[in-house]
Amino acid sequence: LAKLDEGQALQITEFDLVELTKNVIADFELTNPDRKIELVSPGHLFISADRQQIIQVLLNALANVKQHTNSGARITLVPETSTARILIDDFGDGISAADREKVFQRFHRLDESRTRETGGFGLGLSIMYAIVKSHSGEVKLLDAPTGGLRIEIKLPLEVTNA
Repeated sequence: LAKLDEGQALQITEFDLVELTKNVIADFELTNPDRKIELVSPGHLFISADRQQIIQVLLNALANVKQHTNSGARITLVPETSTARILIDDFGDGISAADREKVFQRFHRLDESRTRETGGFGLGLSIMYAIVKSHSGEVKLLDAPTGGLRIEIKLPLEVTNA
């Protein structure tokens, strides 16, 4: 977050978001064999963005899945005219509409009884939000058709350093 606060320049490269997402999912499932992640995507979806930061966004979303579900999630990549839409639908309990904006605040945890060992620091979604915003994108939390939480991320297909 400190690096993002400093407004550090993005390291923009072109890459295939589908391949990147497949690799992140494979790594996640290696260390979390009880959490299966389904990917629904086109064959390829090329974007120009900071590859390492997009990896961090996906990792933070999957950490949320690990922390708050007993099964897994579905990631859907949707190409649009000028954006790539990433939908991460989990099978957990979701987050109430009243709490959805709060979880983007630094150090906010919905269950205050959790310790750092069981509940994290309350930074994962804050970091995700800051990265997406630094890419001129949007992130929303919605109800998932799976009954849990949907994280909807929209990223421009081409990001530039402003």
